[in-house]
Order: sequence, then structure tokens, then C-alpha cells
Amino acid sequence: MKNSDVFIIVEKVRIKLIQHTASGARKSWSKKVTAVDSSKQWGYSFIGKSVRGEVDAEVGDVIITVIPTGTLSRAGKTIEVGRVTHDGLQILFTADYQEEFLSVRDKIAELVGIKSERSFLVEKIDNLMQDAAEETLAEVIKILRRNPKSETEYSP
Repeated sequence: MKNSDVFIIVEKVRIKLIQHTASGARKSWSKKVTAVDSSKQWGYSFIGKSVRGEVDAEVGDVIITVIPTGTLSRAGKTIEVGRVTHDGLQILFTADYQEEFLSVRDKIAELVGIKSERSFLVEKIDNLMQDAAEETLAEVIKILRRNPKSETEYSP
């Protein structure tokens, strides 16, 4: 192993999401957001997997929960935006879903963008390590071809 070798460990954390219910049996929904599509409206703009109950998530994941508020005649929604940490889900901010949707959507896009950049770097490092492993294997094959020995001498 060379000093330039880099290893990134992706940590997973098990978190428990709470199901909120308002009058009229309206329930909350949660999503692990991986991207934001600003051409779509409301919850459809958040790309990712719907989650509920206990979830295995990576440290740094962004999870949103939209919670119904009020009564059926005066219904509203609140959005909680959280980031997964080593200690669980840390709520970064809460906002009125309908009144502040555009600014909340843009903040979530920034949060996901930070995670996306990290994911890009992890993928890039993985590719570099794969290339290095292939080069090393090619060198080993060249050496073995130059110095052929009996098969049993190379057996583990």
C-alpha cells in the first residue's frame, strides 16, 4: 500500500422516523432525497426513495418529512428537513410547506448538492483504485510470464 492510497468509509446509521397524524387521518410522509428537480411541483420535485419506520441511511443523507397540520377545514403542512449524522437524524430546519416551498426546495437542493459532490468524489476514488488494481495485476502477469514456474509454487 502506498501513502497516496485513500480509503473512504461510508457509515450507515439506523434511524427511526415518526409517523405524524393530523385530524381526518391525514398522515405524514418522508423521503430520502438524492436530487431536486425544480421543473416539478411540490413533493414531486424531490427525487429519492420514500421511507418510513426504521431506515438504514448513510451519514450525510438528507431526509424530509412533510407533516399535516390543522384541521380538515383549515389544513396545512409543515416540512422538516434533516441530515443523517452519526447520532441519528438531526433536524436542520422546519418550515411552512405551502408558504415557503420555493425557498425550502432551493435549500434542500443545496444540501443534496453537497452530498452529491461527496458521492462524486467517492466514485472517482473508487475508479482510480480500480485502475491501480488493474495496473498492478497486469504487472504481476508480466512478471509471471517472464519467469514461468510450476503452478504449485504460486498456489496459496
